[in-house]
Amino acid sequence: MSEALSTPAVSRTNYFKDLAHWLLRPAATLMMLAGRPLPKDFRERLMLAVTEVNGCRMCSYIHTREALRAGVSREEIKHLLQGMHDDVPEDQLPAVLFAHHWAETQGAVNAEAAARVVDTYGEKKFKAILTTLHFINFWNHTLLGLEAALRVLTFGLVGKKH
Repeated sequence: MSEALSTPAVSRTNYFKDLAHWLLRPAATLMMLAGRPLPKDFRERLMLAVTEVNGCRMCSYIHTREALRAGVSREEIKHLLQGMHDDVPEDQLPAVLFAHHWAETQGAVNAEAAARVVDTYGEKKFKAILTTLHFINFWNHTLLGLEAALRVLTFGLVGKKH
């Protein structure tokens, strides 16, 4: 992969792990997309937390719109996109903080952090949280790569330099 087409903080291995995670679990992915077992507002908060770390402008736009539709306030969205979590509902805060940490480490979280999330939400919701994180991480890096390619193909006229 040329430097001009690389995306920040992701390796091809992680990219394909994210893709495999949700493609090899179609039922879990479909459940996640249908809003089960996580409510839409919860899922959008997770996606915004990961998107903030990855810096994907297109995903920020899409998930801001979806979060607003799910009832998340503009102020909370603004804070999530700044890496602030003060407005997140208490019952969702552990998962959102985990999502932020997961994105920062590209999934290399310690077992203790994952165990705390499992203890808080249970195994079923934890799996839904992970599916959501892999899903948004894959799409963040796909769209960041597309933006980088457009920047190269248009001699810098389209896309943001990272």
